[in-house]
Amino acid sequence: MNTLLKIAVCDDNAILRTHLKEDLDAYFCHAKIPVEISLFDSGEALTAVPKVYHMAFLDVEMKNVSGLTAGYWLKERNPDIFLFIVTAYERYLDDAFDLHVFRYLCKPVEKARLYRGLDAALTRNRRLTCTAAGQLRQIFVRDIVCVYSEHGKTVLVTKGESYRTPHLLSFWKENLYEPYFAQPHNSYIVNFNYISLFEKDAVTLLYGQQQELKIYISQRKYYPFKHDFFQWMESGRV
Repeated sequence: MNTLLKIAVCDDNAILRTHLKEDLDAYFCHAKIPVEISLFDSGEALTAVPKVYHMAFLDVEMKNVSGLTAGYWLKERNPDIFLFIVTAYERYLDDAFDLHVFRYLCKPVEKARLYRGLDAALTRNRRLTCTAAGQLRQIFVRDIVCVYSEHGKTVLVTKGESYRTPHLLSFWKENLYEPYFAQPHNSYIVNFNYISLFEKDAVTLLYGQQQELKIYISQRKYYPFKHDFFQWMESGRV
């Protein structure tokens, strides 16, 4: 599914900023995950942009607005964001733990360690905050079986329960960026992990107490959907 993973890189050192972006571009290109990487030279510039990010790499020592302060601001906008602190100093470790950062990377950033952190972020069972059945809920993303449009809204099917939600399908397309989500039809998003049968015109999802759900594949979506599914299988089902 061509959903952009939105990443912020904030560092007042232009060379380090550029190098980190190059490493990130290489990683996500190899993983075949579309990304939008925004670069900022200060915490002030980052917090001036009213945007929600899925992942951020933050230097700590910057003028006016530190990376830690920017991290709290980002967490308010998206509690599920993966924060990476990138610094030459270890003395901020306790502050980083208070912020619940995902990784603490020391400069110069070792590419192998960076990539291990990215691997862990992409495979971690993150939670998505949404409105379902009239309540604000946190849903484990891997528990989402599928989402589909119905009467202008959406139905969220998890392995335990189904919920009606006020969100449009575009909300789910933006937030379900893991490589195991794809669209067999314009009205559906499915999780590859629950496919038990792949046919020429449909997939069958198996979940919960042996519940089955058959979803038809549109003719236009068949080849890209099949390609994404087998690519995911070959990549080790991450």
